[in-house]
Amino acid sequence: MRNLYPKGPIPKKKELSPAFIEVWHHESGLAATHNFPCPVCKTNTAILFMNDGQFYPCDQCSSKGWHTVKLNRFWRWALRIAGVLS
Repeated sequence: MRNLYPKGPIPKKKELSPAFIEVWHHESGLAATHNFPCPVCKTNTAILFMNDGQFYPCDQCSSKGWHTVKLNRFWRWALRIAGVLS
């Protein structure tokens, strides 16, 4: 099985703790602040698109070509067959 985590071994499920994410919306609805880290590099803060309410990778990771996607059932199956996912 390939290691998809570049900074170390794959963490066990019981080692992961849920994150407490806080999002503060301005009263006007035009701005928001949050403490959610980038899902790719985990050092910078993620980008929150307020029109759909989803978090995206930071500007540095986006410029390197990183994207976050939700895999549907077919793609999960295909990537498991290809050996990319476990």
